[in-house]
Amino acid sequence: MKTKKTFMLILLSVVLAVFVSCGVQTPPAEPNEDVAAQESQPIAPESDVTVEQPRNTIEISSLYMEPKLEELLNESDIIIEGEVIEEKESYHTNPDRTLTRDNGEIVTPATVSPYVIRVDRVYKGDIQAGQTVLVNTLNNTWLTPDQLENYNIVSDEPSCYLTVGQKALFCAAFFSCYSPAGSTVDQTGYYIVYDTEGIFEPEAKNSEQIAALDAAEQPDRLLFSESLTIDLDTLEDEIQKAGTDSEK
Repeated sequence: MKTKKTFMLILLSVVLAVFVSCGVQTPPAEPNEDVAAQESQPIAPESDVTVEQPRNTIEISSLYMEPKLEELLNESDIIIEGEVIEEKESYHTNPDRTLTRDNGEIVTPATVSPYVIRVDRVYKGDIQAGQTVLVNTLNNTWLTPDQLENYNIVSDEPSCYLTVGQKALFCAAFFSCYSPAGSTVDQTGYYIVYDTEGIFEPEAKNSEQIAALDAAEQPDRLLFSESLTIDLDTLEDEIQKAGTDSEK
């Protein structure tokens, strides 16, 4: 009996020694789920997308009605047949509204598109056939570059541009309202009068013009703008009559 007790005591001691020598293994702490979730998610790069803000609208209405033929002829300083041979870079007449005319009024802001025209025939004006003349078209009148870039523009103003090689009868004048104080026609050139109404070509634009073309004895002598018709056989008489009527 004594021997058995001793054996049991020794065995218990051995087991206890092994347990102590191995040490008590503390289980690892449970990870914080919120922190783990944050660390596992990739860091989103900063966005470079610009959210476009709503733009205000500017509405423009034409300031004049369709002209009568005699008005257009009388207001033109030159009336020429010719061909566009060069297009120059467009510019703005008064981008910051600081330029004034000779009378002190502000120069009308507008986009000016200059063209060089070779003159084939002169009906009015102090120029000669064979010369070249600088003629401008006007667009976006009363609008500054800032407004054109940052606003929605709603306008009934017709666009007026020319193309190289275009042949037509051009009615143009020197407009001081688009030229800084002291400017001359040699510096700024002429401007097409009444936008597209001052450019006459062989193609009819509406039903009335088509009817006139069908009825004409010499249809190749008729030229048309947006709403007007010119007969080249009687044009010089029309110009003289328009000038006489304006003096009354």
